[in-house]
Order: sequence, then C-alpha cells, then structure tokens
Amino acid sequence: LSGEIFLRLNHEKMFQVTSGHVFLTYPEAYFEYGAIDGRPYNNLFLCFRGPRVKDYIESGLFPVNEEKPLIKINNTEKFFKTMMEAINTLDSPFSGDNRGVLLTEDLLLQLHEQNIPSLRIPPHQVHFFEELTAAIRLNPERHWDFDREAQKGNISPFHFRKLFKQYIFMPPQQFLIMCRLQHAASLLTATTDKISEIASQTGIDNEFYFSRLFKKKYKLSPSEYRQAFYRK
Repeated sequence: LSGEIFLRLNHEKMFQVTSGHVFLTYPEAYFEYGAIDGRPYNNLFLCFRGPRVKDYIESGLFPVNEEKPLIKINNTEKFFKTMMEAINTLDSPFSGDNRGVLLTEDLLLQLHEQNIPSLRIPPHQVHFFEELTAAIRLNPERHWDFDREAQKGNISPFHFRKLFKQYIFMPPQQFLIMCRLQHAASLLTATTDKISEIASQTGIDNEFYFSRLFKKKYKLSPSEYRQAFYRK
C-alpha cells in the first residue's frame, strides 16, 4: 500500500498509515480498507491458499496479529520488485506454479527477516547469518556442516543453532531441507531428469527418503507433482 489509507478489522478499531505498508488477510476476519478523504492511493494484492498456509501460520512466517495488522516494509524497493515478479509469474501461462510459490515465500521471509535487528543478535552476526542463509538457498545440494559454519562465525555449535532459529524461525537442518525441496520442485517442473537424479542433485541421495520428505511438504509425491505442474 502507498498513499494515505485506512484499515478497519472486524468492524472495530481503525488504523491509518502513510505509504510502505502491507497487511495479511485470513479467513474468519473482516477487512475494510481504502482512501482517506478520497485522496489517491496505490495497492497491490496477491491471493493464495492451500495446505502450506497452515504451516506458514504455525511457523510464524505468516503473522496473524489483530492488534497490529499493518506491517511497515523496511526495504520497499526490494519488496515491490519481488511482489511484481510474483504477480507476473502467476499471471503468465508460461511460468511454473512453483516459481510463484517460491516468490510468495520470499515475500513472507522478507517481512520476517526485516525484524531481525530487534532480536538479541549482534550486527556482525546478523550479517553472518544473512550471508549463510543466502548461500544455502543458492547451493542447497552442498554438504553443509553446521558445526563448521559455527566455527567460521566464532560461535559455539549450541549458540549457533539458537541464533539461527531466532534468525530464520527454524533450525538449520530444517531450513536446509526446505531449500532442497524447493530446488527439487523447480527441477521437477523444469526438467525431465529422473526422480533419483533430482534427489541426488538436491543433496538427498536416498530416493525413498527424498520422496517421503517431498510428499510431507507438498502433499504430492514427486511424480504426482511433476504430472500436475510440469511445463514444457
């Protein structure tokens, strides 16, 4: 949202903001928003549903806060760019649905990660975790030794895992598996590689274990996911 707007939740309290905010709607709550005194404003919206939404809410990635429903965006340029890319991806008949899912998750992560300075993590360690999580996203197939990563940051393994969970809302191994499965989803819809090959390319050598993890996250087996979302 940009410009001066109001937001009223459940016909009760009204909030008023100027530019650079976002709010997340959800079932069983009534949202009203619009211009203040007829002044011009701009807004973009993205709608999604499915079993993953419950996981987002339970993990805290999709914050439901009736007391503070409006979230100020710190890096508006980055958020706007990702938002437009997500909208264009979902509107395009040539883009895989999984790409839209990844971009939507990226938006939620941006909202979550912008609050990191409020955590008790020294600035130099915030930068360390920013670089580490970015590297994991880019190279999920690598063998990641988190004890070794903790040494690089001069952090004890126990404290490293505690800070990592503060930073990304999940333990390092869980985050790594999530990134591997997201990469696998992209490969399933963009290539004709065998499922065993894709499992290996994402860093999971056991095809049975890979299939079990994949179905737990996406509610479909790898072959079912490919059949549903494959784009020639």
